[in-house]
Amino acid sequence: MTASITTGEQAQRLIAHQLSRVETLRPEVLRGEDPEALHQFRVSLRRLRSHLSQFGPALQLPPRLNRARIAALARATGSCRDADVLQEHLERQLLPRLDPVEQKACAPLRRQLKRQRRQAMKALQAELGSDRTHRLLNRLERWCREPRYTSLGQQFLAEWLPEWLQACSGTCFLHGGWFAAHPSDAELHELRKRIKEVRYGLEALRGWLGEPGEAWIRDLRDVQSCLGDLHDLEVLMQLLGHQSPDDDAASWSSLRRLLEEQRQERWQQWLELRSKLLQADRRRSLVRLADAQASTQEASGVPSQG
Repeated sequence: MTASITTGEQAQRLIAHQLSRVETLRPEVLRGEDPEALHQFRVSLRRLRSHLSQFGPALQLPPRLNRARIAALARATGSCRDADVLQEHLERQLLPRLDPVEQKACAPLRRQLKRQRRQAMKALQAELGSDRTHRLLNRLERWCREPRYTSLGQQFLAEWLPEWLQACSGTCFLHGGWFAAHPSDAELHELRKRIKEVRYGLEALRGWLGEPGEAWIRDLRDVQSCLGDLHDLEVLMQLLGHQSPDDDAASWSSLRRLLEEQRQERWQQWLELRSKLLQADRRRSLVRLADAQASTQEASGVPSQG
């Protein structure tokens, strides 16, 4: 990665890229038929919000262009995406392992998820077609064409890498979710969000972090995936508990057993990942990524970017 790029320039590149993806995906999302398009749209909105937050001190943004509005738009995709994820988990991982009678007993649960998805998509389509969403995206486009930076944003990113790393990852291991004692602990879902923020932050700096940074990105992605599965299984178990099937409750026993088995598998996976990442040397290596990369450059004879 070039040593001459400023923090503001890097932020503008990232923001412009995600904004382009949002605009490209929006027509497909509005049609409401492609779960993958919705997923990618949601990811781009989250990354856009993350870039605006992470590099906020480097950017001069219009007063009405703030990450809170991006966050609200991203939240509008949440219920619809959640329904897609739960439907996929049910259809692909759970139902094929049940006998026909047990599959039939799951019909109320399947109908509820489809109903939730339709309702959520209707609300999302209204939000995407609203004037406030058009104004928001137009403001972002104008800023990307003529970006303005603070004095900090005009500094070379490489010279401020330790500070940007500290800002995005410094308190990650202080989150209470690391010490949750049960897979249903709500703190785990909040920890997943925090880990996603850290991963996005590292990915925004990955050109300066080398292989140690890539290793951390992989580990955080694994943790995020594991915690995501735990959350989805918890939601499915709660939905199942709210159902009132026509058949005897025993018809649900196999599905409950499968859900519990998968939850225990993911919980054990989480405990192993947690044990690995909470080791003192591993924890501290996260905030020392800039030092590690500088040492690698010196050892190989590559001049420092500073």
